[in-house]
Amino acid sequence: MTYAQIDTNLRRGGEIFIYSLWIQSQMTDLIILNDHPRIIRKFVDYPKTIPPTLRNNRMKYWRKSFGYIKKEFIKRFNNSLSDQALQDLNTVYFIRNAIGHSYVSLARHYFLYRPDSRRKLIAFKKSFDVVNQSADAAKPIVFKFDFSNDEIYIHNYDAIKRLDEVHLRTLAVALNIPHSRIR
Repeated sequence: MTYAQIDTNLRRGGEIFIYSLWIQSQMTDLIILNDHPRIIRKFVDYPKTIPPTLRNNRMKYWRKSFGYIKKEFIKRFNNSLSDQALQDLNTVYFIRNAIGHSYVSLARHYFLYRPDSRRKLIAFKKSFDVVNQSADAAKPIVFKFDFSNDEIYIHNYDAIKRLDEVHLRTLAVALNIPHSRIR
């Protein structure tokens, strides 16, 4: 372990976390605009003014969890989401929660996370292809995330990038909203 690894892990973990919040914001705007199509034209044509319906609903959604927003998003757009989109959404959901509920130390180059239920543990393991535990593994299972490891960082970054540049962009365009307006 080096200080460079610690620094890289913290910076990349923070970046992934902030990007997950950004994805959540885009999903929120798509939900609201899908539910209130009459405000889309005004939203698109007058970028300096946020329609009151959008502003007020954004504030309501700010109080909601990523999990709640994810469920509402899937409810509205399920028919338009590919298997890859759902997989990417789950990856972002799980890593966002893992980072947000991790044990973090400035003396370690990794985060530690333990899901709080068996259901979440099974879903988390499935999403991240967790297999083969060592005989001396923690019980209950504790996951270690080392974002200084390029493979782990890139896996999560790529899921965010696809959600933004492919899946959310496609949904925005289908609603006649330039993707740049919700980014």
